[in-house]
Amino acid sequence: MTAPRPAASVVVARDSATGMEVLMVQRGRGASFMANAWVFPGGRVDDSDGPVSERASFAAAAVRELAEEAAIRLDAAGLRAFARWITPSAEPRRFDALFFLTAAPLDPADQAARPDAGETVASRWDRPLVLMAEHEAGRLRLPPPTFAMLEDLSAFPSVSAALAWAEAQPIEPILPKLVALSDEGISGGRPAILLPWDPDYASHPGEGEPWPAEHPLARVRTRFVF
Repeated sequence: MTAPRPAASVVVARDSATGMEVLMVQRGRGASFMANAWVFPGGRVDDSDGPVSERASFAAAAVRELAEEAAIRLDAAGLRAFARWITPSAEPRRFDALFFLTAAPLDPADQAARPDAGETVASRWDRPLVLMAEHEAGRLRLPPPTFAMLEDLSAFPSVSAALAWAEAQPIEPILPKLVALSDEGISGGRPAILLPWDPDYASHPGEGEPWPAEHPLARVRTRFVF
């Protein structure tokens, strides 16, 4: 079991004529983690960001990674933490990632993302529902935590509404389990991610304690089957 590394990501959001849009970047095909996936800008917390025991260090890392991966610069003071996800213990590379939400720069020219052509190779602004639909159709790849957060954000018509929601969110680590499911749902061939409130979560090996279905962070979706 590998110890997860502290990490931070940021969801940059803007209002548009058709609804709230978020910034996504695509990781390169040769990336060692989430290759070719569309994700929110982010990465590991470095020593230069400050002590990992302080949330300000995670915000500093999120702002730094946004500048490095998308060439968009923001003030860390505008970030609102709203989610924390830990990579399943079965994975060889693991991260304990804090996710922030923030409003995009007001000037449209400052919203133009430029991927670094290394870690990120493309970028786009789009509505959460559009991104989710393209993932379901197989046209782009979203990691399960990214899909889950887009699902949450799709409920809000504006950046201000989403920020108000983020401000009130409890921050508890969500630790999925990576398992194999047969047609009977116990063992076999299909890989799946079980979320802590899934009814089968406790019966599978791996780090993590089950949550009750009424937990404030529990959602209708309980698993992702690949």
